[in-house]
Order: sequence, then C-alpha cells, then structure tokens
Amino acid sequence: MPKKGNPHADRPNRRGKMNQYVPVKLHIQGRNLKNMDLMSLSDPICIVFEKAQETDEWFEVGRTEQLKDTLNPDFEKSIDLDFFFEKNQELKFEFIDDDGGDSEDPYYDMIGGCTLTLSQIMASKG
Repeated sequence: MPKKGNPHADRPNRRGKMNQYVPVKLHIQGRNLKNMDLMSLSDPICIVFEKAQETDEWFEVGRTEQLKDTLNPDFEKSIDLDFFFEKNQELKFEFIDDDGGDSEDPYYDMIGGCTLTLSQIMASKG
C-alpha cells in the first residue's frame, strides 16, 4: 500500500551538498480513457505517486479532483513536486473511476496508468 507524504529526505546528497531542485506544477489531462460505467461515463481522478530511491516504496504525492462523466478529463488541480537535478524521480500515474464510498472504504475501478520519470516530463515538449 503506497504511503502518503514526501519521499525526499532533507539531507545532503552524496557530495555533501544539499540537493538542488526546482518546484514544478504538473497539469494532468487524460484522453480516450476507458469507460468503466454502464449507465454513464467514468468519473475519473488521477493519483500521482513517487518512488523513494532509498526504500523503493511508493508515496502518494497528490491527486486531482474528480470530474464527472468524462473520458477526456482536463483536471484543474495541479500536482506540486520538486524536480531534483541529481535524482531519478520515478512517478506513477493511476487513473481511477470513483464510484463513491469514503476514505475508510473507497469504491473505485482502475481505468489505467503509467510509470515514467519526472526528467522525461521535464524534457518533453508541451
């Protein structure tokens, strides 16, 4: 089960210097998502995880708002991350169809997801 929080410790890198970083806002969209509902369209949310390099554990770093009845979401809520120049920051994006429930017993269907690095995102156009 992924943990919530920041996977980066406030400690020096291997050269004894504090890690250099740039704050980043990720704006997430989905296109042509699979419909998971029978009587309407999916109600997607995107959950973003980051892998801690030291422990290989996944930490939830943010999630978007739920959008109703769409397979092409343009989420308004951005995800705030720090881009560390000397780290390989692996991210996992999971799109879920929220079907209700609560924080103790959530009910959702997995739509899909992907794993990539923050440096891949930073180097891409657009």
